Amino acid sequence: MKNRIYLLLFISFLLFSCKTPGRLFKGGDIEIPAKGITFPMERTAGLIMINADVDGVSYNLPFDTGATTILDQEKAMDTGMKLKNYGSVGDSQGNRRKIYFGKIDQLSFEGFLTKKLNVMVAPFQADVFRCLKFEGLLGSDVARHNYWKLDFEKETVSIFPLSYPLGDMSKYTKIPFETDAQHRPWITVNIDGKEVKFLVDTGSNGGFDINTRTIEKKFPSYNPIVLGKGSSTGLYGRKIDSLFIYQPKEIKVGNITIDNALVDVKNKTSNKVGMELFKHYITIFDWSTKSIYLKPIGDKRYGNPVTRAAFGIEDGKIGITTIMGNDPNIDLKIGDELIEANGVSIKEHSLEEYCEVLNATKDAKTIRLKVKKESGEVKEYNFDKHMLK
Repeated sequence: MKNRIYLLLFISFLLFSCKTPGRLFKGGDIEIPAKGITFPMERTAGLIMINADVDGVSYNLPFDTGATTILDQEKAMDTGMKLKNYGSVGDSQGNRRKIYFGKIDQLSFEGFLTKKLNVMVAPFQADVFRCLKFEGLLGSDVARHNYWKLDFEKETVSIFPLSYPLGDMSKYTKIPFETDAQHRPWITVNIDGKEVKFLVDTGSNGGFDINTRTIEKKFPSYNPIVLGKGSSTGLYGRKIDSLFIYQPKEIKVGNITIDNALVDVKNKTSNKVGMELFKHYITIFDWSTKSIYLKPIGDKRYGNPVTRAAFGIEDGKIGITTIMGNDPNIDLKIGDELIEANGVSIKEHSLEEYCEVLNATKDAKTIRLKVKKESGEVKEYNFDKHMLK
């Protein structure tokens, strides 16, 4: 019998508290054909991937409206980039590091070209990023100069110059946004009659995340429906956090109403909404009018599963790192050891084996696990996979 639990890969690259001069985020000179470009959408762990040429070196970059453009520090230094330090920055998990900037002559992909661009440089040291070969981020500082159309129906990405006519927009819902110094878009979401600011973060493969401070201030009488502990991954690594789910009666994004949606509540996070929402729409970003346009795809609807789990490396073992749920039939515990996943045996619990497991499961609809319990008992599970594609 299949267990109705979902294995998730929690990713968010979000950077915050970055005190650097605004001029560093202005972006470079853009060249793009007058009719724009359209290319196949490639996704890894639910994130849109851009294979870019940076001064003759190939980089795999998730498209991330929740960050400025970043390149992996080790790779940048190997190619001779000169770096300057501009203080420190924190990621979505509260990890802080020194932040460096470099300058590139050009970044190009699929007929898109930007020149003389300042980029943030940081180490992509989390295990999951190394396994998935994430080597930086393509951020809002670059994207803001054009229309970006993410068509999850045709599985394409289109980029148009701002002079290009978008055509009939009558079937789209317009969502206004504000921007910060990094040009990241923030929208106002109405949750049970209370307005809450959310960062639009295409570098997160989750849905609505809200921090405990906001919940306690805006919804002092809230009742969590699920308690749990687990880990999620930010730019500088993974952290264990207290997690629970809040289920408001109604969420409104513009005139789009989402009933009985689930909001993940965490101590160490910023309010953000990720790809789990946007994958249900044809989505257009327009920084010139500070608007996001959403057109629903068929009868697809936003929704997060209540019972969830995730695995990773903790204390030298590949095992369960997150478990949330109130299903009495699910007996997984944090710390349960994985010994096999989708046919991949785990013997050494090395990074190489973790990468094999991650790549064998990241796009699978069903995951078969063998798990060693604390008692020594080995149990097999057959899970649905909700990888936020």
